Amino acid sequence: MLASILIQATPAASPSAAPSPPAVQTPSPSAPPPGTLVASPATVGMNPAQQRVVTVSGSSGTISARLDSPLAAVSVDQVAHAISIAASNATGSTVLHVSDASGAAVDVPVRVAFNAGTIVPQATLKITGSPVDPQWLAREANALIARLDPAQPGAQVTVGAPSVAPAAPPQPGASADYLFPVQIGGLPDDFAVQGTTALHVTNVPAPPFAPGTLFY
Repeated sequence: MLASILIQATPAASPSAAPSPPAVQTPSPSAPPPGTLVASPATVGMNPAQQRVVTVSGSSGTISARLDSPLAAVSVDQVAHAISIAASNATGSTVLHVSDASGAAVDVPVRVAFNAGTIVPQATLKITGSPVDPQWLAREANALIARLDPAQPGAQVTVGAPSVAPAAPPQPGASADYLFPVQIGGLPDDFAVQGTTALHVTNVPAPPFAPGTLFY
């Protein structure tokens, strides 16, 4: 007989900082042709007030760097052949223009935006029931994770099927661990984020009780 009378959730402490937005990594050749600059990463994505570093290979002499707009501040480490980009509190897109003494140049698109949300890494779900319907448990887990993940207004939280799961839901007095893939996105001006939430499910024993009055 199916019973599901108690559901409790306890999220783990969220990280103090939002996950960094994705940045496209472009592996640089071991020996760029003469007069060719290679920037890594080839594009930069960052949150407001964050900092990123772009390394430059194939340069000759002094490296120069400038942005099309004051969206961020840049500084060049000539020894390390690295350019630091410090974003302001504004959002938007710009281009980092890099050149060297020989006239070789490379452009790096830069985008500053907020993340669409934050994925909670761990959560706890307490249930009762014997046996537990796997489809019901999946719905409850998905709903819990979607509620716990703080998202920007209008963003969509998508919880996929668990990549790690036991063969059957836990019996009363037992626990089980699940790993759910999560994606938050759907906003054109924000970075979509992907990650996982580890869900610890505990089936709390609940002894049956006799009703005080039984009506027919």
